Amino acid sequence: MLKNHVIIYDHECPMCAVYTGAFVKFELLDKEGRYKFADLQHFPIASIIDKDRARHEIALIDIEKKEVRYGLESLFYILGNRFPFLHLIFKQKWFQALMQPLYYFISYNRKVIAPSSTQNSQSCNPDFHLKYRILYILLMMYIVGIFAFSFGLFPIYWAYWAIQVVFSVLYFSKQGDMRKSIAYLGHQITILLIGCLLLIPSMIFSNLLVYNLIIVGLVTGREYWRRWKAIS
Repeated sequence: MLKNHVIIYDHECPMCAVYTGAFVKFELLDKEGRYKFADLQHFPIASIIDKDRARHEIALIDIEKKEVRYGLESLFYILGNRFPFLHLIFKQKWFQALMQPLYYFISYNRKVIAPSSTQNSQSCNPDFHLKYRILYILLMMYIVGIFAFSFGLFPIYWAYWAIQVVFSVLYFSKQGDMRKSIAYLGHQITILLIGCLLLIPSMIFSNLLVYNLIIVGLVTGREYWRRWKAIS
């Protein structure tokens, strides 16, 4: 167990809460080994933390040495302490070069992948990064397209997606904020992916199609409303 270390996490991010919680549960960190970013103003040695960087790269604080690691270095340090053999991989330059863009890809898109239910002035929101957001949308479009083709819904998928693109451009251009337009499309493609994943059982058990469609409708409808409120 890594003692005298605290990881500063985004408690409003479901993914961040899950994996940092797993670090504590499986004793990679002690019970006091994680701290909410939103409460950082109350942290005893908060002054040593680069808060802006910590919004994008999770911070790991060495309490005794008063040192801070960020992002992949934090995760590699925690995992390497528990599983020393992983250091052989983590120290490889090619592995770091491969994982760093993936880390940023997830970090900058985490609020689109799994949006927060609540936000305030202390929220740990990443900056909008156009390149990673467009890359996310294109990748999800490709994956959803494969599902749509498998379900025989490819024409419907493209028609629906075209409508959403036109709507987002027209609606948000009136507000003068095209970032919201791109954010909306990111949420939309995520909802489509969720719907496709929920339809998988009906591919295996055809008699479940009706029930499956009801579940898909309820879940995606709820997600649409929740994400729309987050954008608005």
